[in-house]
Amino acid sequence: MQNGITLAITMTVILVLIGILLTILINVFIMPTSQTPRKIVKEIIDKMHLKKKDKLADLGCGDGRIITEAYKTSKCTCVGYDLSPIMVILAKIGTKATSPFTKNVTLDVQDIFKMDISDCTKVYCYLNDGTLKLMKQKLSTFIKNGGEVYSYKYRIAGIKKYTEEKLSNGDVLYIYK
Repeated sequence: MQNGITLAITMTVILVLIGILLTILINVFIMPTSQTPRKIVKEIIDKMHLKKKDKLADLGCGDGRIITEAYKTSKCTCVGYDLSPIMVILAKIGTKATSPFTKNVTLDVQDIFKMDISDCTKVYCYLNDGTLKLMKQKLSTFIKNGGEVYSYKYRIAGIKKYTEEKLSNGDVLYIYK
């Protein structure tokens, strides 16, 4: 009995350490972590004009602050995707702390380049130029099919139809419809 418990604890510690290592490697080599500043999250959500019928996807959701606020504000369906299992765990903890009984907020570890966003009405992202360049085709198709994309700080090169909203911290929110 004791060997089984010891094995379970050892495996849990190993998996947590692998998750932390994976998060560090992702942040250093693939997609540096940049979080939307807390002081402007509500302002961004207000500019999205979310309704209960909307479905918002946050690509690279990090700690889930955008989808947590979006759900609190509009009660819309929210999905958050991140490549880091540690960030998704943190986002799940934060979401459950603020909205413990909702089934309208989902967080998943997924590759944002391969996931399907076609059932969403709005997408939020805070992704760098290189990542947005790789996402351009997917986001362009999403916009053409009636979706809206909100990109914090970085413009999606090659998509010409957009508006810029200056935020209170001096940064820009690019809106594609």
